[in-house]
Amino acid sequence: VGHSHRVLQAQFRDFRESVIAMVLGTDMSLHFKYQAEFKDAFEGKRFTSQHQLNRQEINLLLTIALHAADNANFAQPKEMALEWAWRSTEELFRQGDYQQQRSLDASSSMDRAKEAAALTAINCLVTSINFLVKPFLQEWTDFLGRGSSGHVTGDTMMNNLMKNIELLEQSGVEIFASCPGYETMAVRPRGVDRQDLAGSWGLRREHFKQWPRHRTMTTREAF
Repeated sequence: VGHSHRVLQAQFRDFRESVIAMVLGTDMSLHFKYQAEFKDAFEGKRFTSQHQLNRQEINLLLTIALHAADNANFAQPKEMALEWAWRSTEELFRQGDYQQQRSLDASSSMDRAKEAAALTAINCLVTSINFLVKPFLQEWTDFLGRGSSGHVTGDTMMNNLMKNIELLEQSGVEIFASCPGYETMAVRPRGVDRQDLAGSWGLRREHFKQWPRHRTMTTREAF
C-alpha cells in the first residue's frame, strides 16, 4: 500500500506540473517563447518515435497542443470563424469601454468610437491573425503531418485559415458593417440594451453564410 501511495503521489505531481505548464502556456506574452522552443524541438527531431520524450518535452508538446487549440478559432469553418471574430471584437471593445469608464484612454484596438467600429475590428483581427496565428498554426500543422490513412491532418485547418483570412481582408469591413447587431457594437454602451451574443448567433450565422459575394463594397460605400 505504501509503494502504491508513493506512485500515485508521483503521478499526481507529474500531472499537476503538466496542467500548470499548459495553462501558463496560454499566456500570449509567452507565445513566441513557446513557438521557438517547439520549432527547435521539432526540427531537432525530438518528437519522433526514435526519441524517448522526457518530462520537459512532454510538457512542451502538451502546452503547444493546448495553445494551438486556443488559437485555432479562425481556422474553423467560415461561419464559426466569423462568429469567433465577432465575439472577440465585442470583448475587446468592452475592455475599451471599461478603461474609459475609469477615465483612461481606450487602447487603440479597443476603442469602438475611434473610427468606424468595423474598420477598427478588421484591422486588429487581420494583423493579429497574420502576425501571430498563421505562423504558429503552420508550425503545428507541419508537426501533425500525415495520419495512417494518408490524409494530411493539418490541411483542413490551414485551408480554412487561409480562406478566412482572404475573406476578412477583402470583405471583412462590409461583413461586420452589415451584420445584424452592428449598430449596437458601433456605439458606446451607455443607455444601450445590448442583444445577447449567444441569442443573436442564429441571425449572424445566416448573414455569414452569404459570403463571399461577387462584389465587395469599398469602405466609403460600407459607411
